[in-house]
Amino acid sequence: HPDWVAGRVYNYSDFFLYKNRVDAERMLNTARMWCLFSWGALLAWGILGWARRLGGETAMAAGSLLMGLCPALFSNAAVVTTDAGSSVFFFLTFWLLSAKGLGLYRWLGAGTAMGAAMACKFSMFLLPLFAIAMILAEWNLLRRRGYRLPGAGLAAALLTCVAALVLAYRLVQWPLYWTGLSATLARLGEGRGSFFFGSHSVTGTSLYFPAALAVK
Repeated sequence: HPDWVAGRVYNYSDFFLYKNRVDAERMLNTARMWCLFSWGALLAWGILGWARRLGGETAMAAGSLLMGLCPALFSNAAVVTTDAGSSVFFFLTFWLLSAKGLGLYRWLGAGTAMGAAMACKFSMFLLPLFAIAMILAEWNLLRRRGYRLPGAGLAAALLTCVAALVLAYRLVQWPLYWTGLSATLARLGEGRGSFFFGSHSVTGTSLYFPAALAVK
């Protein structure tokens, strides 16, 4: 299609959705249901597993109740974007890394979740840096008790992260990740329109998110 060849992604997406042989609403609803149940199930697995580890069955029951009473989780999970996926894999990364006495499988699982988060959303390119910083901070706090820096496990997780990301791009298209990340960072540098208590801006304000949280 000419739009595909020319790289006009949004034009091609509209064409694919509304000029297809299958009804657009049917495709959207199918995608919404898949997102809701897949991301919801993965997030529940992480939340309930972490709650049970920290406080047993009672904590798991409380976590289940609180999750069920949080409509924002389900409304965002049902939107056909990669935001919910990146959030879920972000959460799973730190759930897997939080276990005491990490075994190889948990390191590999954390690396896979990390790579999947990066494949979902370009903003997740900072996730490996967060993970490394937190592991180093933990080592710094506990090294006097004989805690050793888990260098081999961390290396295994980072290698698995790269492998998962490369596989998501079907190996040969791996350079596209860097192209997309560069384009995203360039767009962020150009600014984005925002509205804050009666004023418009393309550079934003530091009070925006604290005010939004306070209003919510």
